[in-house]
Amino acid sequence: MIDEFSQLWARIEALERAVAALIDIQQQRPASTTELPDQHVNASLQTQLAEIKTALSDLPPRQKTPAEITVGQIKVVEPDGTLRMTISNQDRAPDGVINGKELPGREGGNSAGIYFYNNEGDECGGLIYGSGELPEGSMPPGMLPKGTIANGLSLTFDRYKQDQMVAFQHEDAGPFCNSRLIFSDRPTLPLDEWVERYRPIFDMPEGEGKAAAMAKMQANGHLSANRIYIGKTNGNASIDLSDAKSQVRIRLFTEADGRAGLEFLDETGNVTDRWPTQDL
Repeated sequence: MIDEFSQLWARIEALERAVAALIDIQQQRPASTTELPDQHVNASLQTQLAEIKTALSDLPPRQKTPAEITVGQIKVVEPDGTLRMTISNQDRAPDGVINGKELPGREGGNSAGIYFYNNEGDECGGLIYGSGELPEGSMPPGMLPKGTIANGLSLTFDRYKQDQMVAFQHEDAGPFCNSRLIFSDRPTLPLDEWVERYRPIFDMPEGEGKAAAMAKMQANGHLSANRIYIGKTNGNASIDLSDAKSQVRIRLFTEADGRAGLEFLDETGNVTDRWPTQDL
């Protein structure tokens, strides 16, 4: 196919030269002359056109798109270069971007998938997926055998210049399986500014001081909070409604053994009322 197009291109260039020669002849003749262009120029044009027509008719249909491409990353951009979508393997997965600033260190690490960006080029959601052996210490000893593979998928939608507000997620590892839809609150402060402002707290050593600082952030609405959970863990299904501190306050549930109920909880997580009223 490449050789055939190269030959066709050479014929087109020859035609261009013939047309240029014709123009030169016409421009050199007096304006009053009625003499026709040289016959050899006409003959050359006709010959070249016939050859191109034949070559085009003989070529097989050209594929409009490649049958297959193999790449590590594909970027979709606007005419002005604004990034709108990235399709990537895990190795080339992009860091988050807000206000033109890269935010390295995704929670849970980078994953293969599709990353979406808004009109300003800020990341605004994504579809990620992956699997791998659970690292040492990720589960209590004895719960899962060494070498257990964890599998996870997530489709998320972010608040403007912030992190995810809506998440469809699935995780499974051995006998454990959880599928869920989560609606969250996020701070109004842009994510890049939020990270810089509260980095000193995040970098504090674990302990009472950090816990108190994080609790203050939560009380002031400076941390995210899961507000609605709809999901299934193994054989149990529930709908949880939580307050602004992520504390579940109302739970509607059904368990694997068929028991079902509605519970109301206080701000510390204690059940204050339930229906049916008997101990479930």
